[in-house]
Amino acid sequence: MDLRLFRHGDRAFGIHGPAQDGAHWRRTVVAEERGLALGRGSILLSATHRHQYEVEIDVDPSSRGRGIGRALFNQLLDVRADPYPLMTRATASRPERLAFATALGFQVLMTCPSPQVEPASAAVQDWCDLQHCPDGIGVVPVAAVSVASLVDAWTTYYEWVHQSWAPITSREAVSASFEEQMLPIMRTGPSMVALDDQRIVALGFVSGQAWDGPHLHRRRNRPGRRVARRPAGGIGDRCDTG
Repeated sequence: MDLRLFRHGDRAFGIHGPAQDGAHWRRTVVAEERGLALGRGSILLSATHRHQYEVEIDVDPSSRGRGIGRALFNQLLDVRADPYPLMTRATASRPERLAFATALGFQVLMTCPSPQVEPASAAVQDWCDLQHCPDGIGVVPVAAVSVASLVDAWTTYYEWVHQSWAPITSREAVSASFEEQMLPIMRTGPSMVALDDQRIVALGFVSGQAWDGPHLHRRRNRPGRRVARRPAGGIGDRCDTG
């Protein structure tokens, strides 16, 4: 088996693709045998999280159990430009992926989703009927607010959630990511926002997609200190108080 960098003619999919430099730095390593690709591993500089890489490894099911994934991972460690921490994702529906990541030294930092309920059930409907908004808070469909205010509220929330363990690169980067990846899958009918004096203080985001697994993070050997500024105003003010 040989390991080599991605080259012209290789199939690009997911985050796997040709080398890129700058803000979108990426390297993809291909494992092949007798000219046949057995697996791919990619390391990509995170667009939204400061000084961190995103990692993805895919090995053909018929070639698993031979150490190909670990070999790709070790090669990715060698080709990364800086010794930044690595991040990846694993879904609960694929326990072998979680086991593989754990064996490589990853640790679970965040798990999604939180406990789930069936919105149409009688118990949930009864609970909802008993809930009342605080004085001065109004709940309206997302269509009632501007896209700019919605993006700003999401960005503030995202920054607050990640500030202690995965600081963002910039608010602009998070906003761009939300507009590109989240807005297109948002169902504007059932999605709602809570307003306090025309300022979004809570967001109920509904989409047709679900992510059912832990978020993993592998720290570098020499831990560094991170300082993140707490977002001010709107959702950021409400996060600590619920």
